[in-house]
Amino acid sequence: MRLGGVAMLSGAALGVVIALAFHFGSPPEPSEKASPYGAAPASSIAPTQTAVVASASAPAPVASPSESAAPAVAPTARAVSAPLASGSASAGAPPRVAAAEPFPMAAPLPPVTNAKELERAEIRCYEVDPEECGRAADAYDAGVFVHRDAARATNLRKVELTRLNRRCEQRSPHACLVLAGHYESGAGVDENDKHARALVAHARELCRRGPKTECADGEPK
Repeated sequence: MRLGGVAMLSGAALGVVIALAFHFGSPPEPSEKASPYGAAPASSIAPTQTAVVASASAPAPVASPSESAAPAVAPTARAVSAPLASGSASAGAPPRVAAAEPFPMAAPLPPVTNAKELERAEIRCYEVDPEECGRAADAYDAGVFVHRDAARATNLRKVELTRLNRRCEQRSPHACLVLAGHYESGAGVDENDKHARALVAHARELCRRGPKTECADGEPK
């Protein structure tokens, strides 16, 4: 009996020694504090990762309406202001008008200087040169060396226009040019610039069709 008790006590003591050895021999559990030689604990890393994730998922700051509109509006305003300025400058300037071609005029005959010359002018008016009618009409209008006679002057101008029309129809470049001068100035007829220029064009066409004594370098004279 005594030996059995001793054996039991020895066994119990051995179990305690083994248990103690196992307890003190196992590695200590990691603490929450950072080890001076090891990696940082999980609890210290988690906040950093959370912060990074939060900053990555956070939406980008949105600018206020006034801040976002300012850069887009400013260039547009500058781009529009330049055409407006140039448009206002061009609007204020007078429009360019093409210079009209000088109207060609036949050389006028010299005025009548005495009664004898007036008599010859009236004869030539009806027989030779219609322009002599205009010379005689001017003399009767002026009344310098003859009595002024407005009615006779008017009649002579009508004869002149009639004979000029007839001679222009007979293809006289000079007659067409003189008649054009009457319509351009309104002498004895209603002023009509369009008809006057048409007569000039017809006179030039007559000169281009062949050499004539009434033309010089293709122009009526």
